[in-house]
Parts: sequence; structure tokens; C-alpha cells
Amino acid sequence: MEYLRIGDVICTRDNGPQPIVWAGLSDVCGIGRAAPIWFGPRAMAVLGAQGAPPLSVSPQHRMLVRDACGAEVLVPAKALVGWEDVVQRPVSNVRYVHIMVHEHALLTANGVICESFNPGPMALNALSFMNRIKILRMHPHAMTRRVYKDVRPMIGAAKWRRTVTHHRTLIAVGSK
Repeated sequence: MEYLRIGDVICTRDNGPQPIVWAGLSDVCGIGRAAPIWFGPRAMAVLGAQGAPPLSVSPQHRMLVRDACGAEVLVPAKALVGWEDVVQRPVSNVRYVHIMVHEHALLTANGVICESFNPGPMALNALSFMNRIKILRMHPHAMTRRVYKDVRPMIGAAKWRRTVTHHRTLIAVGSK
């Protein structure tokens, strides 16, 4: 994913092939709240990526799962820590890859469905100064609100944990 460039076409779940309009890297200290969330082999299998290599994402990166009613929702990866084979693993340095298309979209990373980059105040704060400038040249209003309409309902970590505390196994989009 580190080799993707602006103009490369990637496949989105809902809208087929889409060109990348911005791709960025963030190299950060992976300790504390910025430590990556690691999805091990069992979690990958439950999320529909049986046999895929483990995946690490930033704590705020949203993953597609089903809620208790079976609806598709996006939750931050940190909300899934403590579930089957999902842990936060501190590392001295971590590189996060960001991919943006012309709208908020669902992509796959190692076979797991997650979101594309959607610029907004929180997302901008996670970027380097130069990446922030590039995004703001395209979307000046990203400082005050998210740029694109969310592709699925978003559920925050605390609410997700409250609503699914009785269920300690991930409910993947492909699962019943």
C-alpha cells in the first residue's frame, strides 16, 4: 500500500474502481494512544480474511462490522481491542498509510473491509504539516468538518463497547 500514488485506481466495495486523489504516510511514535491495533489470524478469519496476514491499523481507523441488529457499521479499531485476537501493540515507530478517493469509501486491507481517509478536524491532526496543507488546498473546510458524507453509520468506541459487552466475539460483515 505504500506504493500507491495519486491517479492509481483502487476497487471500492460500493462504487467499484475509483482513482486515488490523495495518498499519504504518517510516521509516528507507536507508543501510548497512537500504538497500532493488531488483528491476529483468528480476528482476520472472523473478519472474512481467512489466511490473510495479520493487519495493523491506527486506533482511530474505522473497521466495518455488524452491530447487534446485523446492520453494517464502522467502528474505530480501538473499540475492538480485547476481542478475539485483537490487541494494541506498542512499537517505537509506526507508519500509517492514508488513501483518499473522491468520496468516503469502503476498501479492503489484507482482505478486511475498512474505510478510506475522510478529511476532517480529527484526521487532519494526525497528519504531518505538509500533508495537512495538501488536504486543505483541496478541501479548506476540512478544518471544521469532515469532508465527505459517511459511507456507513459510525459508532464511537465507548458506545460500541456498551452495546456489545455481552458479545465477546467479532461479528464480521460476512458472518451471520
